[in-house]
Amino acid sequence: MVKELHTLLVKANVAPPYVMVGHSFGGALAQLYIHNYPDDVVGLALVDAAPTDLFVRVSAWGKALDQKIGMFNTLAPLSSFGLLALSPNSIPNRGFPDEALAQYRAVSVATDYWKNTIIENEMFETNLAAIKSANITGIGDLPLIVLSRGTWDAMPGLTDEENQQARQAWSDMQAELLELSSNSRQVVAEKSEHFIQLYQPELVIEAILELVK
Repeated sequence: MVKELHTLLVKANVAPPYVMVGHSFGGALAQLYIHNYPDDVVGLALVDAAPTDLFVRVSAWGKALDQKIGMFNTLAPLSSFGLLALSPNSIPNRGFPDEALAQYRAVSVATDYWKNTIIENEMFETNLAAIKSANITGIGDLPLIVLSRGTWDAMPGLTDEENQQARQAWSDMQAELLELSSNSRQVVAEKSEHFIQLYQPELVIEAILELVK
C-alpha cells in the first residue's frame, strides 16, 4: 500500500514535500511511508492512529475484531443479492455522525464493499505486524501532531473490564506516539470517538494547516 501510494504520487506529478495525514490503520501506513521515503515528508498528523503493537498490548482486540468480521460476513451475501439496497437503514452504525452515516450506508450497498471490508479486517493484525517489523524507532524532529479520541464507545463482544483495559491501553499508546518525534504535541478530541475527522473535523484541519505553515 505504501509503495502504491508513492507510485501514485509520482505518476500524478504531485511533487514532494508532503504533509502526511493518517487515520487509524492509515496512521501506521504513514509512519512506514516516512520510513521508506524520509526525504519526501515534512510533517505528520496522526488521527487516532492504530499503534503497531495493538494486538500485542490489547489481547482482547482480536476477539472484538472477530465479532466485527462476523457481522460483516452476515452483511456480505445480503449486499451481493442487492437486499441491503432495499433497506440501507439495516446497516449498523459504526460510530458515524448522522450525515456521515447516510453516506456510509449509501456506499455500503455496493456489491463488493463488504467482501473487501472483510479481507481488510482479516489482514489488519498481519499488516500491523509487518509495519512493526520495519523497526521504526522514530522520525527525528519531523513536526508531529497526534490527535486522539476523547470518548470511547464500548467494543461489541468485550466485557466491561476488557473494554476498560482496551481504553486505557489505547490512551497509553496514543501518548507513546509522541515519542516518534522530538517535535511533537498531542490534541485530545474531547467530543470524538475513533472518527475524529467526522466528529470534530476542525481539529484535523487546524493540525494540517499548522503543519503546512
